[in-house]
Amino acid sequence: MGAAVIAAKACLHSGVELLTINVPIEEGHILKIALPKAMLMMGEDNVDFTHFSTAYIESGIGIN
Repeated sequence: MGAAVIAAKACLHSGVELLTINVPIEEGHILKIALPKAMLMMGEDNVDFTHFSTAYIESGIGIN
């Protein structure tokens, strides 16, 4: 989850006006605290990427 927080902070620092992050439900509280400006989509497996202009997909999210 640390890499997701770092990547999201980098996006916000670069000037992104709207940031949406899809994370597992059990990990959502971490991002709510670390990134209050970001919108969270928690626990959604089938995300429709057609309304997003850019996507960052981290390998290993949800795999322990």
